[in-house]
Amino acid sequence: MARDTSTPVRPRKRLAKAEGKLEKEPGAGTGKKDFHAEYQRLLPLATRIIDGIANQMPALLAKHGVSLGVPIEKRVKDWSSLSQKIEGREPKKISDIQDIAGMRFILLFLRDLPALDVLINDNFDVVSSENTIDRLGSTQFGYQSTHYIVKLKDTWLGVPSYSDLGEIYVEIQVRTLSQHIWAASSHKLQYKKEESVPLPLRRTINRISALLETVDLELSRVLEERDAYIDSAGVTINDDDPLNVDLLQSLLDELLPPENKSDDEDYSELLEDLLTFDVNTVIKLRDLIISNKEHVEKAEARELSQRVEGGHVLGTSRARIDRNVFFNHMGLTREALVGQFGQSEVAKIINPHDLTYDFEDEVEDAHEDRAE
Repeated sequence: MARDTSTPVRPRKRLAKAEGKLEKEPGAGTGKKDFHAEYQRLLPLATRIIDGIANQMPALLAKHGVSLGVPIEKRVKDWSSLSQKIEGREPKKISDIQDIAGMRFILLFLRDLPALDVLINDNFDVVSSENTIDRLGSTQFGYQSTHYIVKLKDTWLGVPSYSDLGEIYVEIQVRTLSQHIWAASSHKLQYKKEESVPLPLRRTINRISALLETVDLELSRVLEERDAYIDSAGVTINDDDPLNVDLLQSLLDELLPPENKSDDEDYSELLEDLLTFDVNTVIKLRDLIISNKEHVEKAEARELSQRVEGGHVLGTSRARIDRNVFFNHMGLTREALVGQFGQSEVAKIINPHDLTYDFEDEVEDAHEDRAE
């Protein structure tokens, strides 16, 4: 019998392995097409969940005195980035990946980090959390950020518009503005480890890192000293004390209705207005508010009536109208200036639109804007 000298056929799986491409058995794992289809299904859900959180959190932060340094950042990982991430990892499904939806809260002050930690734990199901400083070695710079993996709690899912978002994970990063400056800079420069930095630059880079940490610590010191000053000022306040921003806030809290106060009162600008009219001491401010109380109450009643009758909320919000308030503390004080010095004199200094509103003109302007 003639000898068969043909090359034997190797099994398909072994051939693939020899070429460095070990094939899966039929039916094993999930194909990229299936992953992409699942990603397309999850994309609008991930977008809705970060939009919903971004809409709800600012009011919650303000209520607890947590100050953002910049608006909340949010993103959904795009397919190109995600497909690279899952290469070789082969998750069972895309929804198991925990950072498809991501958000970043950048705070002004270091001391607000614990308060935000409590808010996140109270309002979300926290799957895991990590402070990046815990995994930094001695050869790495001081990049700090706390990362949370969260899901919506049942209280969120009970709201119809959020009821289908239970499978989505969200990664929330929390850091201060100073920490963010360092994180963004080191990422851009690719100087995350000391050995990455050219020797002539190491002292400078270390100095920058230390300075940014010092900024956080010194801002914390300012806040502590400011709190101590406000506490002591409430006890030792004198009629002839000159006004400053903190004293102004404290006095207006004492003299004006608390329900009118808003979370974004601009005391610095208001102080400039008052000083322009020589209202520069404690006693002068007290006299201004008390002697013009009736004028201010009538002005607010008029503004509320115009909006209720016209069905508009120009210059305020529906929530404030429902609470029967129009002006914030800044607005009430400016109306006291109008009562004391007259509309025409005050309007020379303050934009008339920042005083009482001409309702008919505002409505006409709004209609014109919509027409355009």
